[in-house]
Amino acid sequence: MKRPGILALAILLGTTGEILAGGISGQNELRYARRGTGDILKPAGNWGYFENDLEIDATHEAFRLHLRQRFLHPSEFGVEQSGFRAIDKKYLEYRGDYLTIRGGDFYRNWGRGLIMGMTEVREINYDTGLQGVLVEGAYEDFEGAIFRGGEIDTSGVAQESAEGLNLGYRLPFGLRLGTSILHFDEGPRHTAFDRRGYEVNYPFDFGQAYVVYVADSFDPVGGRFSHGFYSALELYGTGWGAVIDYKNYRLPPYFTPALQYPPPVQPEVTFNVFDRYPHTPYYDNEVGLQTDINLALPFDWSVKINYDQVSRQNVLTMLPSYRDYLGPYWSLWSKAERSLPGGDRYAVLAGYKEQTSFWHRYGGGAHYEHRWMHDIAFTTEFQHLWNVMLHEVFQGQDPSGNWLYGDRQFRDALVSFSVSKPRLGTITFLCERSGDIYDISGVRLNSEANRKFWGADGYWPSAELAITAVENHQLRLFYGYERGGIRCSGGLCRNVNPLKGVKVTLTSQF
Repeated sequence: MKRPGILALAILLGTTGEILAGGISGQNELRYARRGTGDILKPAGNWGYFENDLEIDATHEAFRLHLRQRFLHPSEFGVEQSGFRAIDKKYLEYRGDYLTIRGGDFYRNWGRGLIMGMTEVREINYDTGLQGVLVEGAYEDFEGAIFRGGEIDTSGVAQESAEGLNLGYRLPFGLRLGTSILHFDEGPRHTAFDRRGYEVNYPFDFGQAYVVYVADSFDPVGGRFSHGFYSALELYGTGWGAVIDYKNYRLPPYFTPALQYPPPVQPEVTFNVFDRYPHTPYYDNEVGLQTDINLALPFDWSVKINYDQVSRQNVLTMLPSYRDYLGPYWSLWSKAERSLPGGDRYAVLAGYKEQTSFWHRYGGGAHYEHRWMHDIAFTTEFQHLWNVMLHEVFQGQDPSGNWLYGDRQFRDALVSFSVSKPRLGTITFLCERSGDIYDISGVRLNSEANRKFWGADGYWPSAELAITAVENHQLRLFYGYERGGIRCSGGLCRNVNPLKGVKVTLTSQF
């Protein structure tokens, strides 16, 4: 068993930060979860997971060394990693006045991720970072970067290798032009192909405009030209701001295109019960737009309004469609919040979304925070969502033999209470409820009397204690049910398994 050694190392490094050299810093995060015996969705032999992420940075003059040891026994997704393989991220970097050279692991985004997007999202087990050499430089109005690297997944198999060049030049009045050229080697995901992209960014007195276009030379299906287009118009003034996004993607049909992280053009965070049913982007073929407005009103009120609409396209189109077979999606939601300096905070949320022409979801929520004795805060939150799927449930036949269908409806709800004190911690009690008959991960009340009163819905009750009493350390203890389902981050989505049991997370800075 290697877990005690890892834990001792984490505690030692986390508690002796004062004696380390001034050029050394880092952090450690330990995550442990144990599934309960009543977890009906527990795979055979999957007792839980133990993960320890230790990151260390050492600097000396113009040089920086970074190491990350990620010990997985196993990870949340069943991946084992120990020994020298646990040192999965490392690089040595030199920073001069005009030039930066890095050897090892690196992540970069060109064209807001549309030309090239490398990222790591641990909560959905997604990593497209490269290992190789990256050179970046800037002088007066010129800037550029060149790289060569390969992607290695947790199995140790090379999944992607590429090389590329990015150049940018700033013209008068702040206008910036950029261009990129990339070459992708043949690999498990695709044959060799080239990619080129162009960027334009123009700032003005009350906002900025941004446009990026990218094209791939390789299309495994053939018969159409692969491209991606994204634009953003950002406006702001005293007490207001607005963003208008537009995208039009017809990229090679990979589930996730090679080293791309396209802007999703949809709100990432609304409120929890809405986020349970996100729109999963079709990166290879989608057109969409979004408008996001923020307003600051008198008496410490603020309002946020968001509208977005997307669909697939059967031919090259400029606007989203409502046709059923193109998977139309649109949503409208708003949030009004009042936050008094050093006092109470109120928030009201409301929204509507249509995943396709047959799914309708609408609901709202409220948030209230009250402070006692200037530093103790009590927070409560309630959210509710109605889900309606038209003509979904088979309900028999009429006298003529025609099949009859009825609506399938259910509700989602969430209630939470928490008490927090600065420099001490927070305790939170949360219960989520859903009438979705296809989600069996929650607890259900089997007693007929209880079912009459509470219904046949599933419940996910939990309690979490976060302790921050010790400087540079945070301990989180979770017990109860954690609902699974689709989890998205930055437009990337993955189905995550639910959990019944206990979780422990220890984060240390040194």
